Amino acid sequence: MNINNIKLAAQKMQDVLFRTPIVPAPWLSKKIRGTVYLKLENLQYTSSFKPRGALIKMLNLTPEQKDKGIVAMSAGNHAQGVAFHAQRMGIPATIIMPESTPIAKVERTRNLGAIVVLSGSNLAESELTALEFVEKGLTLIHPYDDEDIITGQGTVALEMLEDRPDIDTLIIPVGGGGLASGCSIAAKALNPNIKIYGVQSTACPAMIHTLYPERWFMPPDSSSLPLAEGIAVKNPGMITREILKTHLTDILAVEDTEIEDAVDALAMGAKVVAEGAGAAAVAALIKNPDLFYGKTVGIIVCGGNIDSRVFSSLIMHSLVRQEKFIRIKIKIPDTAGTLAKVTGIIGHLGGNIFELIHQRHFTNYSSKMTVLEVTIETRGRDHSQQIIQELINEGFPTSFYRT
Repeated sequence: MNINNIKLAAQKMQDVLFRTPIVPAPWLSKKIRGTVYLKLENLQYTSSFKPRGALIKMLNLTPEQKDKGIVAMSAGNHAQGVAFHAQRMGIPATIIMPESTPIAKVERTRNLGAIVVLSGSNLAESELTALEFVEKGLTLIHPYDDEDIITGQGTVALEMLEDRPDIDTLIIPVGGGGLASGCSIAAKALNPNIKIYGVQSTACPAMIHTLYPERWFMPPDSSSLPLAEGIAVKNPGMITREILKTHLTDILAVEDTEIEDAVDALAMGAKVVAEGAGAAAVAALIKNPDLFYGKTVGIIVCGGNIDSRVFSSLIMHSLVRQEKFIRIKIKIPDTAGTLAKVTGIIGHLGGNIFELIHQRHFTNYSSKMTVLEVTIETRGRDHSQQIIQELINEGFPTSFYRT
């Protein structure tokens, strides 16, 4: 694998896939007093970078392999990339997906004509099922640990540095390592001095544990589903780990809550819809602004396949953390006119009451006292504190409602 292979792959893509835009992100540039560009792979066919590598791999299949069919295991994006090309090329495709895969990704894969089998709680378990199909004669299209796949993914960085040769730093999400491996090969060939940072979620830091065993740490909650399921890979590639070991500057870890805030920031700041994995690199920059101070940074937004329900819930979670959406408890006497006074205080200060529950019975107070549970839309932390403090000053004990 080298830059010539990657350039040849880019030529093969010209009539099939399109060159995704790379756009400035001034709202992120301000955070590092440098320049930040976003490579919008969420705008690629099937809304991720995955069709790139899948195309190069499938172009190299023999006629016999095409006739017998292919199998792939994927949490969603690789599945859609493979199914997209299989439908276009007339190749039978079976996709093994973890049982926890978001419904939107499952349905999109089926709509592309692939047979979908839900098996296993994670990608590693899905791979075991995929290997059973390989024994039946199907050809495995591996999501990351394959030279053709890696070569195809490298075209992302090739395009970035052709369009913006002044980029001196790349931030790339890392799951199994295919995208980061291909991009690092291309980037180092074009600019040997470029800094390349991988990003993993603390919910599944397998590549960090593999390359930097001295940093081993327990994921925060192994029983919860990771937000960035696209990079939740428990078995890093054998090929990719060797490439990343010599090409990466470092791998940064971000928490799910930081990824949620990055998804929200992309939606609000750039009007870009990104899935968890797609926003991981943005989360790393927001978390580590000093590391990228004054740099010209290229960030890969690697995918935009996110359930509408998850997206809306995620945005609300982010608003709650920013205290733009708060829920407070207010202790008041159960007398006529008191409720009107409380809501008047909130309204006068510009708070928008979203929901109000007058809790008379389920409290520890006397029958002459009651509790209001009020959900309010605010302008942020300072505004929230102003509302709470004013209520307290007016004689109404107030605190945040915690669950």
